[in-house]
Amino acid sequence: MGILFGLIAALSNSLQNTFIGTAQRISPFAVNFLRFAVAIPVLAVLVGVFSRWQAPPAPFWVLLLGVSLPIEITLSYFYVKAFQYSAQSLAGPFFSLSALFLIPLGYVVLGEALSLVGFLGVLSVLVGPFFLGVGGSGIHPFKIHRKLFRERGLWYMIIAALLASMTTTAAKFSYHYAPPLLFAFYLVAALAVSMGLYLFMWQRISLRQMLEPSLLSSGVAYSFGTAFHFIGLSFLPAAYFVSVKRVSAIFDVFLGRIIQGEEHFRQRMIGAILMVAGLVLIVFG
Repeated sequence: MGILFGLIAALSNSLQNTFIGTAQRISPFAVNFLRFAVAIPVLAVLVGVFSRWQAPPAPFWVLLLGVSLPIEITLSYFYVKAFQYSAQSLAGPFFSLSALFLIPLGYVVLGEALSLVGFLGVLSVLVGPFFLGVGGSGIHPFKIHRKLFRERGLWYMIIAALLASMTTTAAKFSYHYAPPLLFAFYLVAALAVSMGLYLFMWQRISLRQMLEPSLLSSGVAYSFGTAFHFIGLSFLPAAYFVSVKRVSAIFDVFLGRIIQGEEHFRQRMIGAILMVAGLVLIVFG
């Protein structure tokens, strides 16, 4: 069951990315507000069923509001911008780079070292982008990377991946003071409140704009992904579950082709598979 839930979570995340890509003229803050607002009741139910409600100590709130919240706000902004500026089959797999950024952070902050298997995984993740190419230049590495570097959305996604590694490290510290599900609930609630205040006080967004089908769809997909993520973790060890969920990079390439008609399907699928395989090696290494 855990593998099935992991695949559903991965597919939900990729569907969310598809809907984000169709909302190109909508503020990233509006997209994120609806994603997080819809997820609040879902997480509340999950806390009641799989965890426990409690009042965390002061250090928890310092980490949540002083570290995780500002990083997550910035991360979610660049994450949405990436799909608004670049093809899903390009931007989606690049979020996998967060695992690479997590390696030095994990070593310095948490004392987590990388094995030989993990090193091979790093090489696989680094080779993957050579196959993602944009345009019709074949797979010549220099031509591909010149074109990749011109993709503004990919730069946004690289920033998002770096920030994701930072917030993951901060979250691990928070788990000393509260269960992961409770941390997720408080963080998502804080994100929704922060972005809601910004939208309705400074951007003056209307309720009609918030009811855009693409926004509602991304919020529903995000809530499904969140629900199945935490339910799946109760059936499988975290390392196994995260490895299954990384298949979202492959789903991104597939959905980009099927729904949005993106080109270079075979080439990008090879790149995504290499990156997912590398991430699996990193997780188990």
